[in-house]
Amino acid sequence: MASDIEEIPTLPVYQPGEDWESLVNSADEIIGYDLARDETADDLVGVPFAIVGVTFRPGVLRGKERQAYVSCETRIAPHLDLRLINSRREGSRLPRLETLEALAFGPDSHVVFNDGSTGVYRQVVKYLAAKGYIRLSEPLIEAGSYGESAFDQPPHRWATIRAGETSGETQDGFLDYSAAIRLICPRGLRLSLYENDYTQTGKTRYLG
Repeated sequence: MASDIEEIPTLPVYQPGEDWESLVNSADEIIGYDLARDETADDLVGVPFAIVGVTFRPGVLRGKERQAYVSCETRIAPHLDLRLINSRREGSRLPRLETLEALAFGPDSHVVFNDGSTGVYRQVVKYLAAKGYIRLSEPLIEAGSYGESAFDQPPHRWATIRAGETSGETQDGFLDYSAAIRLICPRGLRLSLYENDYTQTGKTRYLG
């Protein structure tokens, strides 16, 4: 009688002393993401990438409510144009690059960056709402200072979650949320720089 059990493919048993190339060619690989933290994220200005996943995480407390920031998982384009990148960096008042090797992340890299501002965060929430992943609570105010726009809402304040995954509320009511998406950003990030009574070096990042 034929067996209904499918044969599971086996990988070669590792042998001490095996050369690295042989090991890599016969192995499975985990796709990891390098973290673009603080100023390192500026190296994504002008660099085309695709956002392939977003995760909303607990941020700072404002009053008694826990706000959110979004982690964007990206894949950088396999081919980069130094001339175009420099042109876009100049628009964000960043210095020109002499070579692509000066970037922290090369072509085809997997990079994650975080944002909780009125820039990228608002854009991602607006995208999720437009694509039907979520439905936001009324009133749907688009602009304004932080907290005034409907697109500043943390996940626990959304009216409905229609797609994606949640992991339940934390003790202070924060709701973790993640979704697989495909959003191409052909100009990478761009910067908006500002000064006010609190800072002389304010910076908001936007998807380009």
